[in-house]
Amino acid sequence: METEMIRTSLAIFVLLVAPLSAESSSALPGCKPRPEIAKIIHEQLGSNEFDKLSFADQVARRRKVLSELIASYPREIDPQKRLISATRYWEDSVQPGSFASLQEHYRQQVKEHPEDPLTLDLAANALIGTDTAEAIRLLEAAKAEAPQFVWPDLDLADIYTSGKFADKQKFTDHLTAFWIASPGATDSMARWLLVKDISPVEIWLLF
Repeated sequence: METEMIRTSLAIFVLLVAPLSAESSSALPGCKPRPEIAKIIHEQLGSNEFDKLSFADQVARRRKVLSELIASYPREIDPQKRLISATRYWEDSVQPGSFASLQEHYRQQVKEHPEDPLTLDLAANALIGTDTAEAIRLLEAAKAEAPQFVWPDLDLADIYTSGKFADKQKFTDHLTAFWIASPGATDSMARWLLVKDISPVEIWLLF
């Protein structure tokens, strides 16, 4: 099991070697994951078989599935944000340092592709809670590069909802902007920010 975990941890960095900007930077993801991505995630990570796996095996399976999706769909946001969340909340407890390594990966991506809104948004998402000021800077840069790109608004709403950076007006403005631009969004964080009746950790446990 330890060998498998090491192998799957290394796999993500191999699979992510292809830069996010391999396709045109104008190819930004929409407000919903592609049906084929949703289908794979449901079948591979939402089945009874997956639920029966040990925690360590679930971590390994989740990383493998998401890594393969990222390799196949490098300009889709859903698999990458799921990977960031899974590494933050679960994998780092099994393999300490894995989340810091993922954060560094996205920091490097920003250095290589500083004008790509998707790269900026993903790096910011990974840095929220660790270097939130930098996350805000990256998200604002992403919006400046692509004002129509909705995902930075969601991350900014998340940042401004509570804690050190709490700002009710900014929270409302960014969350409203997200939902106006993407009324059919199915993202769990977007839904949680609307109702805020369970914690973000509990939201991610649904996946």
